[in-house]
Amino acid sequence: MNNTRRITLVSFLAYFVMSGMLAPIGIISGPMAELFGRPITDVTAQFSWLTIGNLIGAIIALFLFDWIQLKRLLVLL
Repeated sequence: MNNTRRITLVSFLAYFVMSGMLAPIGIISGPMAELFGRPITDVTAQFSWLTIGNLIGAIIALFLFDWIQLKRLLVLL
């Protein structure tokens, strides 16, 4: 399998992981709001930082894979 296919596969797997992290926000925001005594909108807004971090990480990864081979990056991580 060439490097382009590996990068594509890793990219899809990374988005699956991000989706898995962001999917339960609607489920846990209600109980978290009750626990901390804050409105649901405030608690859910805190998760926007997680989403922004995932987006920035994905953009950095696009440029990083041009400079570093995937195998070397995975060994480093």
